[in-house]
Amino acid sequence: MPLSSKPAVLIVGAGPTGLMMACQLASRSIPFRIIDRKTGPSKLSKALVVQARTLEIFEQMGIAAAALRQGQMATGINFILEGRSVQHINLEGIGHDKSPFPYMYVLEQSKTEQLLLQFLAQYHIAVEWNTQLLSLEQNEEEVTVTLHYKDISEEELTVPWLVGADGSQSRVRQELYIDFLGGSYEHTFLVADTEIDWKYNHQELFLCLSEKTLAAIFPMAGERRYRLVSFLPPKLDRNTKPDFATVARSLEKDLGLNLKFRNTNWYSTYRLHHRYARQFSKDRCFLAGDAAHVHSPAGGQGMNTGLQDAYNLAWKLALVIQEAVEPDLLLTYQDERLPVAKNLVASTDKLFSFMVSSNPVMRFLRLNTLPLLFKKVFRYNSVRSSIFKRVSQTGIRYQKSRLSVTAAAEKHFPEQAPHPGDRVPYMSVFSADQQRKMSLYSLLHHSYFTLLIFKSTFGPDRAEQLKEELEAELEIYYPELVHTQIIYPHEENHVLYDQFGINEDAFYLIRPDNYIAFRAQPANVESLMQYLTNVCLVLEQPETEIFEEPDPE
Repeated sequence: MPLSSKPAVLIVGAGPTGLMMACQLASRSIPFRIIDRKTGPSKLSKALVVQARTLEIFEQMGIAAAALRQGQMATGINFILEGRSVQHINLEGIGHDKSPFPYMYVLEQSKTEQLLLQFLAQYHIAVEWNTQLLSLEQNEEEVTVTLHYKDISEEELTVPWLVGADGSQSRVRQELYIDFLGGSYEHTFLVADTEIDWKYNHQELFLCLSEKTLAAIFPMAGERRYRLVSFLPPKLDRNTKPDFATVARSLEKDLGLNLKFRNTNWYSTYRLHHRYARQFSKDRCFLAGDAAHVHSPAGGQGMNTGLQDAYNLAWKLALVIQEAVEPDLLLTYQDERLPVAKNLVASTDKLFSFMVSSNPVMRFLRLNTLPLLFKKVFRYNSVRSSIFKRVSQTGIRYQKSRLSVTAAAEKHFPEQAPHPGDRVPYMSVFSADQQRKMSLYSLLHHSYFTLLIFKSTFGPDRAEQLKEELEAELEIYYPELVHTQIIYPHEENHVLYDQFGINEDAFYLIRPDNYIAFRAQPANVESLMQYLTNVCLVLEQPETEIFEEPDPE
């Protein structure tokens, strides 16, 4: 059924970030409107790489299988120097123990957007195309905006909350007078979706280096189809935009490769920027995706970071709208995502600047050292694992967030155990209810918090009793905010117990976005209640004593 016609949120921008925000709110029954000044969804490939963390979110949404049917797995990286293949790096299984999607996946942005639009269609929600934001004002209670539809009519709309996902030229950011810090690269870059006739494996990535230029080539779905990313040669980088035929002739010559570009679907030139917004929120308005940060395409991070912005914000905003928590919880969106954006802009800028530098020393290192260095470091599993965690975005942590807490008197965890602020490790768990092993992720509730109750031993235990007492207490104080799951010390769970550092009864509280919020060992109900009260700022608590765990029998 359609959501309520009275929106609680206005989403400005229907690219991947805005659509993800819409999907997450729809799945939580939050009424909203989503607008975009474009005439319809993009038909261009644009962003190309879908990282493992994004696919994990897609799996929660039930759309991962559809995504995997439409894209192309990248199985290796090839370094081609002056037309000669000098190094090959195998990427197969690079993150086999880190994610259910242990690879780099190539899926055009247009297809990603279609998947999200199809998800929204299940809720009978459509994007309002041809609609742009003209102005906004806000006070302590609401945001008032003026919308312009097809240049023929205007509408004044008042909503409690607004999310600006309207791209690097964000009107929302401009209306909020938020600075966009950073700069631009000197080169004019080019991108093309094209067929390439050459001898190489279609399932792999190629970094082609020469004295005169460089090009990154990514496989796309379809025979011999690739994404080409390079920059215009200085002789062509003038005020006029050269056609692709002219650019192709120059690249074929400068790369020193025996290749031909054919049947080009899309070609564009552009200037790249590395910027982030000084703040990601201002009162009742938020920025996400390219409206909040833009950076080089190094590592395929841009679209994925925007999707995670929306994923981080949506569950918090939903709980506030549902009056399960106080609005102060929303302050953690900027606290958690702004450092991620700053780090990403800085790291991609360093890598990209090295790759395109015309400095003779940098050029020598790029041509003579980079392929060998990659080959050597990828031999070590620890390095492969570290690189995968960084590139796949499964290694993003919020350990400094005020939502990330270890009970003060119960810090009985080994250092290797996952910390509050870490993403929940990808592991298998034996379910006592279903009598089978499954992904730990399948036990987690994605609209609310999940409390994992670990029991240290079998025998006479109070696991079920504790679960019932906890649920009764949670129903009084925090209705529908926390769901509980018991993880029994079954012999098939010993690896899980070791990973989580369990040596006595313990709690792990998991956020709706699969990050660890709180842990306590030994399990302490009072400290859990204190966490929910102090950190989540729950509304309208009854005048009742905090539940204390009974003495062991």
